[in-house]
Amino acid sequence: MEMWDLGVALAAEGHFEEANRAFAAALETEPRNPEIRFNFGVALTRQRNWPAAADEFARVTALRPGRPAAHCSLAGALFQAGEKERAQAELGRARQSGPCELPQGR
Repeated sequence: MEMWDLGVALAAEGHFEEANRAFAAALETEPRNPEIRFNFGVALTRQRNWPAAADEFARVTALRPGRPAAHCSLAGALFQAGEKERAQAELGRARQSGPCELPQGR
């Protein structure tokens, strides 16, 4: 099992500290992998760690700009973090990329 698969499984079970460590370990070997970053962002939203989730989703949008789910997720995390103007701008980018649906992760 890959470390990020472990992170997804642990987050699904609510074991967030362990999940965060698994995602961090996966990112040490693949820092530019947008799937790892996206799933880490989803786990961080489940923890209500909005600033950290926004950081991960922002990295995903930089690595894969046309991914609507990443833009939509970034907009949601920014909104929850109190960054309403940035959230609105990101929501506009999300709509340009395609339908804005909330992520389920892997």
